[in-house]
Amino acid sequence: MPLGVKPECIKCASRESVLWHSTELGSLCNTCLEDERNATSSGKTDDDEKNGKPARKSTRIT
Repeated sequence: MPLGVKPECIKCASRESVLWHSTELGSLCNTCLEDERNATSSGKTDDDEKNGKPARKSTRIT
């Protein structure tokens, strides 16, 4: 990227960020990258939650 040219976030179209990350599709601002990481790292699936409540797992040892 040439000096003086500000990158544009491919997700939110922002041109202001403290830190930029390059991806195959373009540049991501730090906020969007952290949002993506938090969404994928939670590890929740549709099977884990039923009717809006998390599945309870037994901790009883028999």
